[in-house]
Amino acid sequence: MRIAIRMLDRLPNSLTLCEIGCHSGEQTRVVIDQAMKAGIAINQMTLIEPSKGVLAALAPATNSIQVRLLEGTLEERIVEMPRNYFDLIYAIGSMEYVDNFQLYVEELILRLRQGGKIFFTMNAVPFFRRILLLSSSLAALAISFTIGLDVVSGLGVALFVPFLTLYLVLCLRTRRRLSPYNFSIGVIHSLIFSTRSYSKLSRKKAEWLATQLGERVYGIEDAIFPLWLFEITKR
Repeated sequence: MRIAIRMLDRLPNSLTLCEIGCHSGEQTRVVIDQAMKAGIAINQMTLIEPSKGVLAALAPATNSIQVRLLEGTLEERIVEMPRNYFDLIYAIGSMEYVDNFQLYVEELILRLRQGGKIFFTMNAVPFFRRILLLSSSLAALAISFTIGLDVVSGLGVALFVPFLTLYLVLCLRTRRRLSPYNFSIGVIHSLIFSTRSYSKLSRKKAEWLATQLGERVYGIEDAIFPLWLFEITKR
């Protein structure tokens, strides 16, 4: 929701927008809802998503909006996106999957109208989380063996305690009670990104990329894992 509010800020009251990687439509519904609350009309919405059945999942939220679905990846369908057309293009949790994503961001800028904006996220390198998980796991393992637990029980405690610790730390950092379900999804997502070659950016790399693109980057916590949110305005 915080991302949607930031994306819609200082945009025209009548929008043509594009969402890249709408997945099952969670972020799409949030953007539509926030636009309605802000009195912003969405004239046309283009969705790029390789999964089938997205439009059915989004009904009835999009019933009053002209929606164009391009089934496939950004690399496959970008040629079908008209230039100088969109007021807002956003990709939340999608650009990590795009090879040579910087090239495609530059191509997306060409699809914006003057004054239009692009927002996209990239996974941050969760260094403090790795330290927190490792230290709490070692502490839990040491305590387990000290109190005489068997090996299997000790390993179980050593796996459970770090994630419980991380959950409590994130609740304190965000000053709200986080959904255990969303937290679990975030942990799984982070583990997948830790074991595969998807793009992950350190602070130095994120700030360098923002400079290259001529715009700014924010550090945020969304969906329970750390992200960089890039904002680009077509001058």
